[in-house]
Amino acid sequence: MDEFGVTRYRAVATSATREARNRKAFVRRIKWKSGIRLEVISATEESRLGREAVLAAMGPEAPLRCIVDLGGGSLEISILREHAIEQAAQLPVGTVRLMTMLDLRGVIHPAETEQVRRYVRALLESKLTPRPNLGESLTVALGGNAETLANVAPGPRQHGLQTVELSLLRERLPDILRRDVRERMKSYAVRRDRADVMGVAAITLLTLGRYLNVRTFAIPAVACAKGCCKKSRGRRFRERSRTVTTRRRGSC
Repeated sequence: MDEFGVTRYRAVATSATREARNRKAFVRRIKWKSGIRLEVISATEESRLGREAVLAAMGPEAPLRCIVDLGGGSLEISILREHAIEQAAQLPVGTVRLMTMLDLRGVIHPAETEQVRRYVRALLESKLTPRPNLGESLTVALGGNAETLANVAPGPRQHGLQTVELSLLRERLPDILRRDVRERMKSYAVRRDRADVMGVAAITLLTLGRYLNVRTFAIPAVACAKGCCKKSRGRRFRERSRTVTTRRRGSC
């Protein structure tokens, strides 16, 4: 921001900071070290920003039915009807959270795979009812986890977007799970942080896909950061418009 002369910004923190016991100390530390004012946003606001980003990227005519955002701390699901929220759920099943909670490191064995599936499924059944049946509807997935898996199991493009083909991901899941982190990095050409969580991410997305009855997730390659930018640009444009209008009135 210093390099580009940024004077207006919005810096947000999501699930991990939201739930941390020492979040206030963390926010103060960030402000002291960097001068950046960090805003800890709610799960609802996080979902809204992601939705804004997707709609901005795809346009108002896109027949969007569902947005899922799988992060490190949480899974956000928004079922839409004409771009308005019909159902929503925030599940504590982010990839890093699951790995830590279930002590999953490197190779993931069949019993551990089933444990993740059952846990995610139980939360879906408790938090997202009635069960949606999305069929062939357009469903998009946000976040680096989904983008990584779209390269591992690419499907046909939808509305110009890359997709994750869930049947292909299911075929390739055993190979992902039997490898340790170093082997995943080499085999799938991914960074360590992605290789670390891609097995858990794949299990979670496959479980979610089956619950929603979808075959593919489209990948718009945007995140809530773009939603922040869109809102900031809109606010700045309105302020400039008011300034120009005021000046014109004054000159009259």
